[in-house]
Amino acid sequence: MIGYVTLEEAKKWLSERYDIKSLSDEKLTKALYRAFDKIEQIPVRYKGEGEKIFPRKGEQEVPFLVKMAQMLEAYDIVMGKEEGQAQMLNGITSKSIGDMSVSYDKSKKMGLASFSNSQAAQILKRFERKSY
Repeated sequence: MIGYVTLEEAKKWLSERYDIKSLSDEKLTKALYRAFDKIEQIPVRYKGEGEKIFPRKGEQEVPFLVKMAQMLEAYDIVMGKEEGQAQMLNGITSKSIGDMSVSYDKSKKMGLASFSNSQAAQILKRFERKSY
């Protein structure tokens, strides 16, 4: 088990959606660990009492959405999209050239973690503890 999923579970789920034939098991394993580490940094409501934050109190097993977020984030990490995301989060919120401008989405940051995959970030926002 790598965080919330097994390598085989991740390979099966990702292969149904993306072309992962060129990905090595070693790279995907490392990416799954990094994605798991990011998820563990999120301030989650009703955090679990074990070593991991999921399953939360009152849940018997890890929600599939959390597993899906880990696999999506790992895929973006292994495909090299994490480095581009890091550039966007280093204080640059938008850039203008002539009459064209690009704004970067800051909503991929939760707690201390910055996610490369926007879908994974949106999924995990459902579980985030909010304090105002």
